Amino acid sequence: MSGIAGIVNLDGAPADRDLLWRLTRSIAYRGPDAQDVWVEGSVGFGHTMLRTTLEAEREQQPCTLNGELWITADCRIDAREDLIRELEARGRSDAKTATDPELILHAYAVWDTACLAHLTGDFSFALWDARNRRLFCARDQMGIKLLYYARKAGCFICGNTLNSLRLHPAVSDRLNDLAIGDFLLFGHNQDLATTTFADIQRLPPAHMLVLSGTDVRIERYWTLPVDPPLRLGRLDDYAEQFLHLFRAAVRDRMRTSHVGILMSGGLDSTGIAAIALELSRREKAVDLSAHTLVFDRLIPDQERHFAGMAAAHLGIPIHFHAGDDYGFFESCRNTNRTSPEPGFITDFGASPVNAEMAGIAGESRVALYGEGPDNALYYEWKPYFKYELGKGHAGRVLKDIATFPLLFRQIPFWKRRPRVKHTDPPRREIDPLPPWLDADFAKNLHLAERYADFNRGGSSRDVHPVRPQAYQSLSIALWQFVFEWHDPGITGLPLEVRHPFLDIRVLRFLLAVPVIPWCRDKYLLRRAFKKYLPAGIVARRKTGLAGFPAFERWKEIGLPAVLPAGALSGYVDIGPLETTVIDGQELLGMKLRASALAFFLHGVDRACIIRST
Repeated sequence: MSGIAGIVNLDGAPADRDLLWRLTRSIAYRGPDAQDVWVEGSVGFGHTMLRTTLEAEREQQPCTLNGELWITADCRIDAREDLIRELEARGRSDAKTATDPELILHAYAVWDTACLAHLTGDFSFALWDARNRRLFCARDQMGIKLLYYARKAGCFICGNTLNSLRLHPAVSDRLNDLAIGDFLLFGHNQDLATTTFADIQRLPPAHMLVLSGTDVRIERYWTLPVDPPLRLGRLDDYAEQFLHLFRAAVRDRMRTSHVGILMSGGLDSTGIAAIALELSRREKAVDLSAHTLVFDRLIPDQERHFAGMAAAHLGIPIHFHAGDDYGFFESCRNTNRTSPEPGFITDFGASPVNAEMAGIAGESRVALYGEGPDNALYYEWKPYFKYELGKGHAGRVLKDIATFPLLFRQIPFWKRRPRVKHTDPPRREIDPLPPWLDADFAKNLHLAERYADFNRGGSSRDVHPVRPQAYQSLSIALWQFVFEWHDPGITGLPLEVRHPFLDIRVLRFLLAVPVIPWCRDKYLLRRAFKKYLPAGIVARRKTGLAGFPAFERWKEIGLPAVLPAGALSGYVDIGPLETTVIDGQELLGMKLRASALAFFLHGVDRACIIRST
């Protein structure tokens, strides 16, 4: 994930080359291969290069095609052949040899800002159109690549690393208290357009930003598609079509020489490994290795067994990273880097994952990650039947019901009744706010109402008539936290994490397959990967961790003191924080977040902080 930075002086003053170099050099760890800046009049771009594709070996940034359009981009453009054919049909004869950022420039030259409808892949970029005196910025559809910006004192600053923007003298350290409240309650900011710092905003996923003169326009350019259930001829057609799209997604993410796979012992990540191996053998050889986080002592954990089984079956090397003996907040105690936001102060749970990613970074610049199918194939048969019956498709519903016992050897929607009648447990009430939250802080920001609304599912409406929960779950704020957590701006590693299941071509297909039978226990993946993986992996049901490792580790070593406690003033009352008895993992998680906030605030220059409430 290369580093990008940009400055536009809105008053027309010349861009400060030395300042731009300072912002760029601060993110050199993102791109150790090359660093450069471009300045022309009031505009300047910086770039640090991490070469993670074959085409990037000849890539230079910031770059231009004609001296009028300039770009700095962190991008991987997929479906390149399709895009090149479209561009050549529009007279762009040199598109065939273009690098990924040059393809964006070609697309913009042909379609203007509508070029985003023609781009597939992971990208964030800033593009300067000198003829129209216009800055054009965008993030990819799922928001895997990051983009931050600030507009202050006649200047517009942008980049993909929050801490870099903070170096600009016009950007203050004034805090966004609502983001801090969200962190203390939920572990991450619920607002996709803001950050912990009031002066710095996030461009949300699937959004573009156009700066023209002093006017800034931000708008969404894409939403997840809402398609009717897809009907194919044979059952095998669904698995074959999925594999066709999934191979394309994995192939586009393997345009390099070595790939590490974040591989658990479950179906999703081992499926990625199997298809990556198939492509490596059939098309272009790529060195593959698997990396698995395991717990050998703290909790009952079978990942070592199942991941080892998959790796042996596929014949790829596997590295196990034991997570039992890490302490709390080890990473932030042992580094001089300042976390950009409190959510990334690594506690016990994050430290082993960071070690796993560091293991991959030691041998590769690309990692493949298997999140996505649990959301996209969420099993919700009631709205599916309601939709089909509403369309007059009773025959389809009956056919689905008849097919069910043949595939699953079970009568549909029937569960054995227990012989002993049990009393239903009382309905769980919304947990109260943590007792250590500062009362005025919680009251001023209406945190109790925000917390209750979140626990009730928020105010979102069912956009998708067939797959409402699956659709909604792919748009929640937690995804952005996951993408940021894997970003070099957080990890400090020259490692790009890629997500084949979140390819928009694959997602569209997964959201369109009929719920029965394909979404039940992710039957689509089990059928598609059956010939690639051991039977034990294909038959393994979705299992979460058999315990909460941080809770078990807390019982062994306790928690470190919240130091320096004074940094929490106005957010957390230290007395209740220290005396509250931890009786479960939820309360422990909240207490860990309060400690993480103390570490974060201590790292921020307190003399520059102006409270926002």
